[in-house]
Amino acid sequence: MNRTTSARISFALIVGLVIASIPSLALAQADVFRDAGGKIRGDIYWPSKKVTRSFNSARAYAQDFQTYVAKSEKLEPSVVNDVKVELGRYLDDAQKHLAIMKKDFAKDKETVAAIDKIEKDLAVAVDANKAMIECCENEKFDKVAGMACCTD
Repeated sequence: MNRTTSARISFALIVGLVIASIPSLALAQADVFRDAGGKIRGDIYWPSKKVTRSFNSARAYAQDFQTYVAKSEKLEPSVVNDVKVELGRYLDDAQKHLAIMKKDFAKDKETVAAIDKIEKDLAVAVDANKAMIECCENEKFDKVAGMACCTD
């Protein structure tokens, strides 16, 4: 093996070791730089995982329903009822787990303030969901108004 090849292999090994050590250094510092969001988005904190899952499911469900409304001439009452039940369940689950999170972090004012903001945004989403369902349940369904409700 010539000197150039040996130097390249040595350099590659050093770079590999440095890259391999970076994740462990970052993980070692993780607790030092956690903010309120970091505390409530932890990898093993179940209420946070459940809230995130509920929000993502609600968003996906609402987007699917919006597509349905856009492509349908007439809304089927059974579909509207399904959406009412499922979206309501996702939003209720999120509210329930946010309350658990608030209780768990009651002594941490910064985290409670972050949860309060999320709860306010969720209240807006709950109201928008109720308005959308009322709009879709209306016998004289207006597609343009329905699309606006779905977007909200």
